Amino acid sequence: MFDFADFIDFVEFAKRHREVGPRRYLRDYSDPFRKYSTREFQERYRFTPESVKSVILPLLAPDLRKPTKRGLPFAPEIMVLLSLRYYATGSLQKLDFDVMNICQQSVSRIIAQVSLLIASKMKDFVKLPSTENEINAVKQAKIL
Repeated sequence: MFDFADFIDFVEFAKRHREVGPRRYLRDYSDPFRKYSTREFQERYRFTPESVKSVILPLLAPDLRKPTKRGLPFAPEIMVLLSLRYYATGSLQKLDFDVMNICQQSVSRIIAQVSLLIASKMKDFVKLPSTENEINAVKQAKIL
């Protein structure tokens, strides 16, 4: 009969003889800021490289960075560019050649995360009419 002491012995044996191979990292993506010309970059992402680097990334990157390196997190630059590519094409199917060997589930999760972050920052950049006078002014502007 198998008892608890035998189980403990087995666990100790397994701990001593466990072989762990080297961890493999399969992410090998090139830098799209260098890979594409300004025209190609803008056709692909609908923004210039300068606007992405100087406006969009500084706004979003601090909230996209992970506090730890656990699980090999994606770089904020890659996350933003994947999302911009999705917004530009409107389809995940057209992203196949641009996703830099990132699985479709991760791409979907990244797009959702970046989209929520952008939506949370909307109040800082979009002002909707809130008073009766502002609403009437917008209505008058539409009539003209």
